[in-house]
Amino acid sequence: MIEKLAIDFIENNAFVSEDEAINESLVGLKLYDAPVVCYADANDELFEQFRSVHSATYGHFKPPKEWLPEAKTVVSIFFPYTAAVKNANAKDMRFPANEWLHGRVEGQNIINHCTQYLLNILHKQGYKAIAPSLDERFKASMGLDVEDRSKLSNENFYSNWSERHTAFAAGQGTFSLSKGLITSHGVAGRFSSIITDYKHEPTVRNYHGLYEYCTMCGKCVKNCPVKAISKETGKNHIKCRDFVGYTRKKDGARFGCGKCQVGVPCESRIPVSVRAAGTAEALSFLFPESLWKSLSRLNNSDKLTGLAEKAMTAPLVSVTDKPELPPSGDKRDYCSLATYFWRNPDTPDGLPWIRKDGLRNPEIDLYDRKRLEVMIDNAVALILAGHSAEERKYAEHAGTILKHWFLDNRTGMRPNLEFAQFIPGVCDGRGIGIIDTGCLVYLLDAISHLPFNTN
Repeated sequence: MIEKLAIDFIENNAFVSEDEAINESLVGLKLYDAPVVCYADANDELFEQFRSVHSATYGHFKPPKEWLPEAKTVVSIFFPYTAAVKNANAKDMRFPANEWLHGRVEGQNIINHCTQYLLNILHKQGYKAIAPSLDERFKASMGLDVEDRSKLSNENFYSNWSERHTAFAAGQGTFSLSKGLITSHGVAGRFSSIITDYKHEPTVRNYHGLYEYCTMCGKCVKNCPVKAISKETGKNHIKCRDFVGYTRKKDGARFGCGKCQVGVPCESRIPVSVRAAGTAEALSFLFPESLWKSLSRLNNSDKLTGLAEKAMTAPLVSVTDKPELPPSGDKRDYCSLATYFWRNPDTPDGLPWIRKDGLRNPEIDLYDRKRLEVMIDNAVALILAGHSAEERKYAEHAGTILKHWFLDNRTGMRPNLEFAQFIPGVCDGRGIGIIDTGCLVYLLDAISHLPFNTN
């Protein structure tokens, strides 16, 4: 119920009006994509830990029951910024884009109105509900009451309700080095929450650690215009506050920054290497020597560049390269042989092939599975090297490899696995052939970092 209401509200109201727009080109700018709603049990022990563990909220956090004694559910809502807002803010890392400033100010107003709208609906249906950030009891400090700047520390930046810690408890995601929260839709966005006696099943938390989704890649460190983030000490809230204050003075009505949320691997998704690690464990029995797992152990960028340079000069591969026709007679159909089946020595034509358990038939390399793995190895190496070294040539050649395998009218693979794991004389293909494409997981994760253009 709540999710649909929130989505409908944003779909109809998350736009910059003519009266609000900084300039005419921003009239009608959509600030948020569809909200993501997750739920936590109001009695979840994490809420008490947020108060008792000093490093979490410095002891100021008030658990749900202290806001609403009848509380049963805590609703966390993530409002992801649109691509227009994120892309604009990634163009210049020195000062926030106008689109981002709108998202920070007018966007927060939209979130407040959406939250109040949801509260009104819950109240009309007979439920008790409050939003801590809109409640008169809500308190937050930005360290402005500390007159002696030399005595300022991160402990002077606190509130008695944390939207991000609440989102963590509700299964939205985990923290980043920049102290944002990495959700399934990334870190670029804003949160709201509601405490209610409406009972809803909690969202499963697919993580354990506070920073589990953060790869500590350091991209947010490089992006920060005032060097307020470091791998060693995390985020310096004083430097961050001072810069945001400077933007307020410069713009007047608006303020913001958000450079640590854009142009980073976690901008719009859980970082690629984190997701790949999760699937790698499940698929390691299929691809024990997969390139992705090897690359995950590389700390030397020269090694990664070396792999990419080899991929640059390697011949393009395609399903049409196989010397034998598949049962369909069309070389563009993917085809692979069952691993442990061999020609029948007792028949003139070798049919039907017979099983030799545990003995790998080398003829399988004549077909497409090996080529599929080579294509993926080369494309992933190029994409990762291009992302790491910011070398456009690697990304462009990765695109060439992908188009040659998937899209070219002459060499592109037809989208089916009808002839995967076929056994000559027995069957033209088997359902178990889907295991051939388990390695596509690594390719899809890598492609999420490939820059696209109209060509």
